[in-house]
Amino acid sequence: MENIRKSLGFSKKEIAVFGDDMNDLEMLSGYEYSIAMENGEERVKNAAGFITLDNDSNGIIYGLSKYLDII
Repeated sequence: MENIRKSLGFSKKEIAVFGDDMNDLEMLSGYEYSIAMENGEERVKNAAGFITLDNDSNGIIYGLSKYLDII
């Protein structure tokens, strides 16, 4: 994520990241706008700034609309 962010010239405050499993933990910990899926691992949810609905309940759309107020 960092390589993509830097190559596109975005700041960390311009990026929202979503995750649900342990491989997402480092990414979620490094971004201000971090969103975990409700059905994700507990440690991942604890690291996130917001917990959204699960994968089967439009969690990404809900997270964008409720946490970031952009949809």
